[in-house]
Amino acid sequence: MNTLTESRIFSTLVALGAALITALAITQIQSAQLIESNLLRFIATAAVIFIVILLSGLLPRKSVSGNEKPAEATPVREVGHVKWFNTDKGFGFIVRENGEDLFVHFRAVGDGSTLQLVEGQKVEYHIGQGRKGPQAEQVVVLD
Repeated sequence: MNTLTESRIFSTLVALGAALITALAITQIQSAQLIESNLLRFIATAAVIFIVILLSGLLPRKSVSGNEKPAEATPVREVGHVKWFNTDKGFGFIVRENGEDLFVHFRAVGDGSTLQLVEGQKVEYHIGQGRKGPQAEQVVVLD
């Protein structure tokens, strides 16, 4: 079981325990007739509202249709130039506008039919996460 599930189970048990203790306390107060019935109704109503709010916080959030995916932010495209590209190995590096080098694989270039980049070419891309760190994705040659 993951920690989120365990946390929800624990919170549910705490809420149910609080409900049981509240019900027992109200029963004892009522049987002893220590307070007026209007005050007793107020305390009981407040306890029920508190328990409902506590339990509603434990329910998972769902979209209206139930199958909608959260909207993903459109990745920001950057412009840089090819530092070098090895056509035999199918990868190289792009120099970003901030001067950092960024890995690029031939599969990320154009529609997949362009298997090479030329040193100095101006390219546009967005940054994705590869196995070894950030890399250029959806690379388009600008000149």
